[in-house]
This record gives sequence, C-alpha cells and structure tokens, in this order.
Amino acid sequence: MDHSRTEQMANRRMASVLSHLQNSVVQDEGRRSIPLVVPTSSPIPPQDSEVSDESQPPYSADEKPKLKWNGWGYEGTEFDLNDEGHIYLAGERYTMDSHFPNFRPWLESTIEGIDVDETSSMRDTIICPPQVRNEQFIKAISDGKCGEVSYTEEERVIHGHGQTLEEMFTLRNGQFERVPDCVVWPTKHEDVELLVKLADKYNVCVIPFGGGTTVSKAVKCPEDEKRMIVSVDMRKMDRIKWVDRSSLLACVEAGIVGIQLEERLSELGLTVGHEPDSHEFSTLGGWVATRASGMKKNVYGNIEDILVHCKSVTPMGTMEKNCYGPRISTGPDLHHVI
Repeated sequence: MDHSRTEQMANRRMASVLSHLQNSVVQDEGRRSIPLVVPTSSPIPPQDSEVSDESQPPYSADEKPKLKWNGWGYEGTEFDLNDEGHIYLAGERYTMDSHFPNFRPWLESTIEGIDVDETSSMRDTIICPPQVRNEQFIKAISDGKCGEVSYTEEERVIHGHGQTLEEMFTLRNGQFERVPDCVVWPTKHEDVELLVKLADKYNVCVIPFGGGTTVSKAVKCPEDEKRMIVSVDMRKMDRIKWVDRSSLLACVEAGIVGIQLEERLSELGLTVGHEPDSHEFSTLGGWVATRASGMKKNVYGNIEDILVHCKSVTPMGTMEKNCYGPRISTGPDLHHVI
C-alpha cells in the first residue's frame, strides 16, 4: 500500500471536516442565539457549566397550539368541502395552498365505491369516565411543586389515547372505559423526580405523555387499573440546555417537539438528523422510548444510533450511565432498557 497516498487522503478528509465546522460557526453570526457551552475537555459539560434553565424558558401553554380532543392534529385544522365541492384544508396553521381541486377526482377514481359527500356521525361532546381520586396525592401536588395540574375532562380525554385507528374510532364514536384522572406538566427534572417520588409513596400510577402520536397503545390506560392514574405531559420541558460543536453533541430536554428542535438547531446550521412522519407532533422523549425511525435513517440512523446519553427518573431514583460514549463494549446497556 502507498502509505503516503493514504496519509494524503486522510489529511484531505480531516481538512474537509475542519472546514465544515469552521464555516458553520461563521454562518451562525447574526442569528438568534441559543445558549451555548463549548467545554474545553470533556464532551459533556460539568453540571455547574450548563446553561441555566431560566435562560431559555419553556413555551407557555398559550404559545403552544392546542391539540384536538376529538381527532388528530391541532384545533382548527381539518379537511372540508368548499362551495364548489372541492376538498380544501381549513385553518390558518399551514401556509401551503389550502385548495386541492384534483384530490377529489383522484379519490373517486382510485377508491372504488367512495362517496366524498357522505359524512359519518361523530360525537361532538366529551364523554369521560368517572375520576378516581387519591386525596393524599392530590394534596401533595396541589402547591404546584411538580408543575401545573389539570383535572378537566377535555385534558383527561386528550391524554388518554394514542393514534391507532381503534383509538380514533373509540374517541369519535364510543367511550373509553379508563382515562387519566389528572394531567401534570412538569417544567424541570426536579419536578419529575418529586412527582414520581410522591406517586410511589401514595401508590399512584404514572404514564408519561409526549406528543400523543403513539400507535402502540402506550398511553392508553388499562381498563382494570383501580389506582389513580396521572398523565405526565412532558412538553413544557423543551429546552436545549447546551450545544457542543467540538463533538457535535447537544443536551436537550425530553419534551421538545421534533419540529421545534429542528428549527432551533437550524439557526446554528445544525440538524438532529431524525425526522419521523410525526415530526410536527412527537417529542424527543417519545422517539427514545419507542426506538423511533425516520425518513433520514439511511444517513443518520435511527434514534438509538443518535442517542449518546440520557437521564431517567424511576421509582428507585434517577438512573444514568457513567460512560458518556455513544457505544460501550460492556453490558447490559441501560439505554436499551429505557
């Protein structure tokens, strides 16, 4: 082998990588900044060097679009027929052309026997099963230490199902036998630790909730569960705590929605490299929990190929690996369990 030629190729590749990283730093000038910490040695900044939570507050409930209680997506967005009988997309969320004059002819010519004018009945009122209350637990979280709490029937129903066809049919035409008894929105890691600790103390069932896009029935409540069920909505934990350009790592909270994460990273000329079909609704924590795949997997891999480290709250305490490398040769791997 010609070692000098091999060395030249290696040098060219390294120069290309360095040039890319240097150029990306220059391109970031003038953009809205995201708090950055670039460590000098370890790729994972020590605890005291992380960006403060208060420097990048989570989105408020008023800023976040409201999910429909009786279907997929956000309120105000739906397909309908205009006066000419053409299908259009109602709502103001999307800037794309909302009228699709060729959509109806395509449906009618492709799907035998379909009648676009035919409408199906759909319940327009919320039917919610009775609430199970654990008064000791309710009192313990009433001071807001674990985050905002809601006991409304609308929030309970929204957080009581995923997006399988069976769940959608039940939502629109039937009745769920069991839904969460309350919903909690933690805003930081300590909120989750306290919430899980109290749930364990008072024998309360906890179900985490991200974007609600699951098709594995992961957020559906067991019908025979007699304990109080609490849905923990993670979407207020949506901060990017730091970005390390040297190793191209970022520390991100689990509740950030995919499209929100991509928009923030794109301002720095970066990408997370994961884009499932549910990108607009699903969360980073949901991707990790379901070992999600996406449309860019052939370039960046699935989420388990992208994840380097995570910190998880359990009834036994907070668990995390000591090794911060993307792969290790000893097992079992805690991330696979998570």
